[in-house]
Amino acid sequence: MKKNKINRITIQAIRDTIDEHKRFRFNVSGVSMFPFLLDGDQVIIEKADPKDLRVGDIVMYIRKNLMIVHRIIKIYTNSEGRRLFIIKGDNLRYPDQPVWEEDIGGKATRVIRGELEFNAPSFHPIIISAVRFILDQGRRIKNKLDLKISQKDISEYLRRKR
Repeated sequence: MKKNKINRITIQAIRDTIDEHKRFRFNVSGVSMFPFLLDGDQVIIEKADPKDLRVGDIVMYIRKNLMIVHRIIKIYTNSEGRRLFIIKGDNLRYPDQPVWEEDIGGKATRVIRGELEFNAPSFHPIIISAVRFILDQGRRIKNKLDLKISQKDISEYLRRKR
């Protein structure tokens, strides 16, 4: 999603809200999580123990005064038991910089899209890749059809002119 710029006071308020009320709700923007999160969706972030987070979960983290909502694609645990998360937007080619467990603000549990409200999708990255591949193939086919139709129309027009 487009990174929502926030200041240190807001960051602390978000962390306090999640700690006290166990949840936080906000609007997302951008297309990095397309097709599962759309620009303008509202996401409910709930407090989550980093040890309970799994590959496929959508999480919110804060880095350099930016609030980012992306999906966990890999988890490493160091010799001291600290967890390091590799996180990536579904619609992005490359993962974000690694995120330590203490930087995770919470887990996305619900998505509100207009009148609809549903559980935040927790999919394995392989499924995300498959969906992305299908969408890309659909776009390529559409572009080829548009091109063929355009070429056909031009050929037909030129033939009639003769």
